[in-house]
Amino acid sequence: MSGEDKPLTRMDKIQILSMEYNTLRKEVFDQSTITYQAYGVVGGASITIIGFVFTQTRSLVIILAFVLALLVVAAVLIYVVSCMMYYVAHEAGPHLVKLENEINDLAQSDLLTWEHQRGIMSGSDQRRIAAVINPIKNLFRRRNSN
Repeated sequence: MSGEDKPLTRMDKIQILSMEYNTLRKEVFDQSTITYQAYGVVGGASITIIGFVFTQTRSLVIILAFVLALLVVAAVLIYVVSCMMYYVAHEAGPHLVKLENEINDLAQSDLLTWEHQRGIMSGSDQRRIAAVINPIKNLFRRRNSN
């Protein structure tokens, strides 16, 4: 260290870690945006292509074969894009938790809590699925109890 270099203060460390934290969260957000855009493109293209096939042929066998092939291709594309999103989120999650802990320790306060409480590493995947599935389950339970 030269005579002009000063050790990092606690605030300096918090700022640097916060920049890394924000960059990583932006990367996860960008990947999820790309994922949803890919879903939209695949869905829109599939509907367009199916509509085109319906207008060009009257053969039910050709239409069904084409639709089935298109659904397989769309499913594979959606699977690949979803796996990429899952990978990014589950790679970033533990590091985000680590950064939250470091920043909170340096600040001596619970400033960042998202990943601990609501992020992927906190089990939010299961809570999101339950939030979608439980109302449907309850609807069927009510219908069956009547």
